[in-house]
Amino acid sequence: MLSDKEFLGLLEGKDYRMEEGIVKCKVNNCPEYDLNRECYNSIAKKFKDFWEKTERWQVKERQKFVQYLPPKALVLDLGCGQGRDLETFFGLGIDNIVGVDFSIGQLKISQSRNVARLVNSNFLNMPFRDNIFNGVWSCVTLVHLSPLDVSRVLGKVNKMLKKGGIFFISMQEGTGYKIVKREIYDSIPMIMYYYTPKSVKEMLEKGGFEILDFEKFHVWKGIKDRERRFFNYYCKKI
Repeated sequence: MLSDKEFLGLLEGKDYRMEEGIVKCKVNNCPEYDLNRECYNSIAKKFKDFWEKTERWQVKERQKFVQYLPPKALVLDLGCGQGRDLETFFGLGIDNIVGVDFSIGQLKISQSRNVARLVNSNFLNMPFRDNIFNGVWSCVTLVHLSPLDVSRVLGKVNKMLKKGGIFFISMQEGTGYKIVKREIYDSIPMIMYYYTPKSVKEMLEKGGFEILDFEKFHVWKGIKDRERRFFNYYCKKI
């Protein structure tokens, strides 16, 4: 795991502070994102228990992502939540990994796994320097952002990646957005955006990425009110 000196060397600017091992960033309030953050803070423990009891999805995707990376890669988990993927990557030999999430409740659970350095920030205010990461992983995390903000985040990701760096993005398929109230979220309202593979491909290519591979998949197929359709892109910074 990165030392304090190595970790802080990845950061720029002054709008952050270190508290109890987690870097906390100063962010402007946004009602839309505040709603989602409060939901994740409220359900942090339940959310962790849910994912540890349900099927292990995106397993082969994580292994495939790691295969694209060079030795001793520095990786960012964009929306690391309660640290499921951080722990998996650590087990796959990624020692230098950073997780960023806007929910401090989720990050506290990630911290207990003791496998990564952590940043409490939304995706529009991340304090990382340019050209530092070999890979960025985003597993169904940008679904909380509008198309305009997704484009902005893709631009930031491209800048943070080294040339030839790998970006994985997984999104939920559909169109538009809605406020959802799901049992696993204790029926607390959350805003979700839905995207088509074509729209995301266009944003990626416009954002300076080359598409390496594409996948589509379902989870909970055939189960009423739970079936979800997702798609993945593996990309390289041009």
